[in-house]
Amino acid sequence: MNGEFRKLFPPGTDFNNVSQQKINWVVNVINDKLRPCLNWISSKEMFLQNI
Repeated sequence: MNGEFRKLFPPGTDFNNVSQQKINWVVNVINDKLRPCLNWISSKEMFLQNI
């Protein structure tokens, strides 16, 4: 998942210039992505099923 985050925010990104809203959006996109390793369930769904 770090690789996916780094596609949008490459190393050296100054996060002082990135809004919290944009960071939250990216995290939500990553967590909502369907994962083949989770039998096509998103990591967010898997987390919610196991809490």
